[in-house]
Amino acid sequence: MSEYEARYDRYISTLAKTVSFIFHPFLLPIYGIMILMFGNTFLSLIYLKIKINLLILATICTLILPGLSIFLLYRLKVIKNLSLKSRSDRVIPLLVVAIGYMLCSYYLSDNMVLHVLTQLVWAALISILACLIVNFFWKISLHMTAMGGMVAFIIYINMHNYGHTPGIIYLSILSAGALATSRLYLGKHKIWQILAGFLLGYIITLVTLLH
Repeated sequence: MSEYEARYDRYISTLAKTVSFIFHPFLLPIYGIMILMFGNTFLSLIYLKIKINLLILATICTLILPGLSIFLLYRLKVIKNLSLKSRSDRVIPLLVVAIGYMLCSYYLSDNMVLHVLTQLVWAALISILACLIVNFFWKISLHMTAMGGMVAFIIYINMHNYGHTPGIIYLSILSAGALATSRLYLGKHKIWQILAGFLLGYIITLVTLLH
């Protein structure tokens, strides 16, 4: 490999890792809530204090709690690496993430105004449990499962007049393509694992929201 090719490979690898980080499964639910709270949707009219409290709740339950738990599991050598490459490393972290979503749904369940948001959290929880079951037999892309759910959610709120965000629909689809390409380039998954993950997240989220 020439010096130019090596430099190009490093550049593309860095770009792929950046895309994977930006669209990490822990971050996508927070993006979804931000779109619902601050985008052109019916929930954009609620008080700013409520929006901030919801973001804090989502950040604690879907990012901080799972992130700290996985780091602790790694330090205790329960899992081999932080990227959860092997199927065996994914079991306990997925259970921890599921608990975080259960807590989030519990706090949201009494507020009918936030019904759509509660449905999104339930869709994410069901997707996580589905990934956990699949994980015992096959390695599925968690990144693409989360992204599939995000695309379904954005399409749903536009189709059912909860909001009007056509630009975000196009952006989410392009982001899904960029993420899939990045996971393939980095060798994290095979094409079928990526497609299966996206379809799983998309179908579960759509069915849950339509229920």
